[in-house]
Amino acid sequence: MSAFEPSPAAEPESRGIVIVTEVEGDDEVANCTEVAQVLKIWEDRVNANTLNNPVPILNKLSQFLEKEMQDYLKLDPDPFDDRRHPSRTHPNCSFGHTLKLLFKKDIFMTKLVHDYLRENWGELDLSVNTAACRLFINVLPGLETTVVYQVS
Repeated sequence: MSAFEPSPAAEPESRGIVIVTEVEGDDEVANCTEVAQVLKIWEDRVNANTLNNPVPILNKLSQFLEKEMQDYLKLDPDPFDDRRHPSRTHPNCSFGHTLKLLFKKDIFMTKLVHDYLRENWGELDLSVNTAACRLFINVLPGLETTVVYQVS
């Protein structure tokens, strides 16, 4: 093996890492074009007790956020200004507004942090945890440190 050939261990397939880019198995979620539509589907399913697998919804929300984050980064935000929410630095960018929309959904965010990030999903455990971690990483720029560390 030459020095320029990648080792077999370096390939993602050999380590079992799969990054989902398409929403599979849920046509209703796959056809959504807005974050609000996906959140409405999630709310309806939770209220009707029919949400058995949140992975398609979490993946679709992650796709929206990743696309909007790419658009936000093209606006060239100040990399040293980590105290400001994206909606404050660029008020017309949809990334900040989407983050606000997600954080206004207290029940969804609570379920994301307290349920989906835990290891309690049985056979869906790894896929739910992976999708929840992906979404959580995507919403991190929207966390307001002044609110998180506020003394009550």
